[in-house]
Formats: sequence, structure tokens, C-alpha cells
Amino acid sequence: MTPLSHDRAGLLLPHDHFGTHWNDSGVTINPELERINFKKVGEVLVEVWSGSVINEYLVLAEYIDPPASGQDELRLIGVNLIMNNILDR
Repeated sequence: MTPLSHDRAGLLLPHDHFGTHWNDSGVTINPELERINFKKVGEVLVEVWSGSVINEYLVLAEYIDPPASGQDELRLIGVNLIMNNILDR
């Protein structure tokens, strides 16, 4: 993780690229805008980390959208558990 942290050193991440999603207390008031800003940060990190080299291996970074809803997240967790169980066998 150190090389990835080094690549990020001094980088200003655009937490409010599309506008602020927080109120004055720092509480999220616009979850959709928060997701859009989070994706922008992820895309910036992908750009920074792609092409880095760790132990002579090229880093390939990709932003993956999080599940859209709690049901999708539960489904994803279920699939991961099943796949891990199959791989363990």
C-alpha cells in the first residue's frame, strides 16, 4: 500500500467537484450528489494509480460503482459468499 499512498501524496481530491452534498455540520443532505462526487474521486485515483509499478508489476486500477440499493448489496454479498465457498472446495 505504501507505493499507492506515495502516488497520492500531495494530491487534492475533488470531494465536491459537482457541488457540495453536505450541510454546514458536515452531514450529507444530498446522497445522490455524494455518490456522484465519490465516483469522481474514484476516477481521479484510477488515473493516478493506473500505470504505477509495484514490485515490478504494473498496476491496473478500475473504478467500480457500488451497489445501487441495499438489496443489490445483499445480493452481491450472497454471490461473494457462494463463490468463496465454491473456490474453497
